[in-house]
Amino acid sequence: MVPNEITITSASSSKVTITDINPDTLLYLYNQTESFSIDINNDHLNDFKLSTTTGYACAGGSFFVTRQIESLSADAYLLADSIYTISDYDSSNILTQTTVNEIFPKVLSLNDVINIKDKWRSGTLKIAYSYGSNTICGSGHRGSHGYWINIDNKYIGVRYKNLLGWIKIGLPNSGLKVYEYSISKL
Repeated sequence: MVPNEITITSASSSKVTITDINPDTLLYLYNQTESFSIDINNDHLNDFKLSTTTGYACAGGSFFVTRQIESLSADAYLLADSIYTISDYDSSNILTQTTVNEIFPKVLSLNDVINIKDKWRSGTLKIAYSYGSNTICGSGHRGSHGYWINIDNKYIGVRYKNLLGWIKIGLPNSGLKVYEYSISKL
């Protein structure tokens, strides 16, 4: 029987299988786009993709960096947090400010409980967003948004059909690090 909830743990158990990514995978910033895909249920089809994307405007003087996670199938879901309102800068014109409502993945810790009745979303959720410009292209605006800024060794809740699990990540200044993933057992 599939459990309706699981507790984030540091070791595989009778309820979950943990896959350690060894060595840990670091998706670097400033390489345009890097990604890491996960086949959470071992059916040889990728279910989730973590990625970093960097873009430049104004002859490279301004930039934006997005770290995100995407569910790749109709059966794959992410545990969402509440809406996070950000003041965002248009990537083509760093001086144009807009307000955007984003939904980020919920930040989970060791021993937190993931429940089938939690708030699940499919699609793409930003993990963190950063932007900046130098004084040549603007007035030196810089900023970062999201619940995951400067966080390491935390978890994103995932669901595949009725199976629950997590992906353990961190956000060092140099990118997005992926440590492990898990899924509940049937």
